[in-house]
Amino acid sequence: GQWKGEIEKFLGKSKRVELINTMANLNSITVERIQKADIVIVNFTLLKSEKYFERLALLAGRNTESLPKTGRRFQTVYSECLEGIEKRTVELRKNCKNAYKNVVSDSERHVEEKQKLLNSGEHHRRDKKKAVYKMTSEEQLVSGSKADDGDDSDDDFENVSAKSKKKASKSKGKQAAGTKSKSANVSDFWGLRSINDVKRMKCPPMEMFFWNRTVIDEFHYLFDRSNRENVQTVVLGLKSTYRWCLSGTPPRETFDDVETLARLLGIHLGIAEALPGPKQVSRGNKSKDETNLEKFSNMLEVRTIQWHENRHRIAQSLLDTFVRQNIAEIDEIPYEEHTMKIVLPPAERALYLELETHLKSLEMGERNAMKKPRNCRGDREVRMKAILGKSTCAEEALMKCCSHFDLEGNNENAAAALEQIITYRNEQLVELKETMAEKLAAAFRLRHHIVAAQSNWAGTAVTEKGEVSDTLSDYISAVGNDQSVLGGADDDVNDAIKSVLSAGEMKFKKNRNKVDDFYAEHYSALGGGGSGSKRKSSSPSGVNVNSEALFEMKMSLRGHMTDIRTVDGKELRGRVRSLRYVSAVHDYQCKEINFTCAGQSRDDNKGICKCQKGCVDKEQVGVMSLCGHIGCMDCLAFYGSNGRCVEPDCKAPVKLTSVVSLHEDFDKQDGIRNGKSGGRFGAKLSAIIGKVREIVDGDDRVLIFCQFDDLKKKISEALDSNGIANITMEGTVNQLTKLMAIIQKEVPAKDDPRVLLLKMDDESSAGANLMTCNHAIIVHPLLADTKQQYVSYETQAIGRVRRYGQRKTVHVWRYLVQDSVDTEIFKNMTGLDV
Repeated sequence: GQWKGEIEKFLGKSKRVELINTMANLNSITVERIQKADIVIVNFTLLKSEKYFERLALLAGRNTESLPKTGRRFQTVYSECLEGIEKRTVELRKNCKNAYKNVVSDSERHVEEKQKLLNSGEHHRRDKKKAVYKMTSEEQLVSGSKADDGDDSDDDFENVSAKSKKKASKSKGKQAAGTKSKSANVSDFWGLRSINDVKRMKCPPMEMFFWNRTVIDEFHYLFDRSNRENVQTVVLGLKSTYRWCLSGTPPRETFDDVETLARLLGIHLGIAEALPGPKQVSRGNKSKDETNLEKFSNMLEVRTIQWHENRHRIAQSLLDTFVRQNIAEIDEIPYEEHTMKIVLPPAERALYLELETHLKSLEMGERNAMKKPRNCRGDREVRMKAILGKSTCAEEALMKCCSHFDLEGNNENAAAALEQIITYRNEQLVELKETMAEKLAAAFRLRHHIVAAQSNWAGTAVTEKGEVSDTLSDYISAVGNDQSVLGGADDDVNDAIKSVLSAGEMKFKKNRNKVDDFYAEHYSALGGGGSGSKRKSSSPSGVNVNSEALFEMKMSLRGHMTDIRTVDGKELRGRVRSLRYVSAVHDYQCKEINFTCAGQSRDDNKGICKCQKGCVDKEQVGVMSLCGHIGCMDCLAFYGSNGRCVEPDCKAPVKLTSVVSLHEDFDKQDGIRNGKSGGRFGAKLSAIIGKVREIVDGDDRVLIFCQFDDLKKKISEALDSNGIANITMEGTVNQLTKLMAIIQKEVPAKDDPRVLLLKMDDESSAGANLMTCNHAIIVHPLLADTKQQYVSYETQAIGRVRRYGQRKTVHVWRYLVQDSVDTEIFKNMTGLDV
């Protein structure tokens, strides 16, 4: 949005500039204005608009419903549109009215073809291949409902049912009439019916012109955003004599990085081939449309290191030949960095450690806790989504927790949030127990049906010679021996599993003959009939039963029990541990109780524990964060350093770093017991608000950078609550341009906001000239895939204020919560230990 202003600022009125930000702008512009313009500025938003592509296809004489959303098929259809536009442009130069008639004629032809397919009962995909699916109704086809693309199978198509054909025949006349009316009324978006000269044509697609030079600003964002794939295709489709790609932080560390730039320049550097070793983060969506054959072909030949080195030499020669680097000489601009260390108050610290402990205990540390797709319905996936909330991974959830204790809730302070989290964790534990009980009841029912067909199978202990072991009996035995959870568990967990097993058995006894979905097909093949029914016939020896179906039922039980034991059991153990930990912290802060040290009763504890009669002095109370067991600091440190918990029966893989001193971390003057905390917005945001007020009162302006939308919303809420006017970059392109203009004023009005909130990894943080601001606040370290990406985005963010035209000292304020994921990520990405 600022390009036009910058051009006028440096070149005055010497150049004619046309700005096309939206479809509304494009609708009002003519071919003549573009031809007379020296510079035409087009926003990425326009080039990914569905309306733009539909009108392009219509003008090119292609079926407007044939454009897929994205991918290779989009590229193919778009190429056809380019061919059509070239031919249509020739027609337009001769006679605009005849060209419009041809547009209408092509549109009618596409509708007639669709009608013929409807009447014949045959359906085709958008790529003209016969479909292997049925439309749900003919009305959907006529009305333009878009079916899925289907797969690449060459199977024969399926005809619609006779009933559907009959229905189609009855409504044929009505549909045909409607089709004709629709075709005759093709909207003239270009005003072709009333003009004779193509120069007066409105809404011309960019593909109609041959440009002298195309300039792609901040080109790296085309490959860092999945929704920019179509824009890449359009940029490559524009014809010009020269092409410039601009970026302040171009990716150039790997061959893949350079290859993305080469693609924009129309240069083919070579096939996509990953380096041997760990999987690298790739740009774009190269593998999205890969066929199984292509994936298999990639594994047929492993390239040598020398082959990859040669590719790197080729990539370097491209950079040497086509890339020019300008060094920004901004050293004369005064610049200061400030690292602001935040110590969370007790309540917030407890919430952060609770979440960290909860994720670790569920083996969801770091990026292992990635969210599954929306349509994933597994029990664990549903519970994982509940834990992560709007976050996509564990690191993001922890980072948000550092910034604010309850982004998704309405708690007034961290103390209230701590009370709520204990209640919530209890509810989650009860829900998990109920789920496990239902699964165990299903396991009992499945074994009941198997034994009814083969009575001598119950208790089979070995899987061999075509027989499958009775895994439910194995599990019952393991529960009785306190060995049901892989990796071991403590008494609380074992007792919980025993109660769940008992509840599952009770549920089974109430409804023995129910058939559950996960084995219903095999049970039916066995001869059992539908759900809830009894077997029609059975034999104790297994004679006269479908042996294959019986085997599949046994395997179903085996898989079902494996899931209970390896997934649900471990999750139950994790939930018990994390709830025990947060309850211990809460009890220490909010209740006057005496804690006992579990280490005093251990046989190997000689002279280590100094507790009197088992009671731990208040100053010595500590807890193992991974499992929640309490003891004195001496015992916890001793056993933790040896990889053991202070509780003899606990098998948690603790370390010395798992030891948390309740006195040092949670018994300060501003503790929960005294009713003090970081306030409604938490310690970090409160500190940021204080700094912003100081900056604004000093007549300076400030940019605030964060990465997550929900956190940005909370920061804006905190600023509003404290009477600090602020701008959040949200809305249409025109709205964003107007908002940006407010903060770019050289002399702000009295009531103008002096605070601008930006997303650190977004285009809004790149390229904009915001020298009117001289403070940049980075709320948290950037969560990036690579160090290069981290440096790139941060450089872009700081570059908004530290650039030519800045007359004040630039201050960058980084806010990091001590002993948290903030400092870990910052150290990993920068190498600096704070």
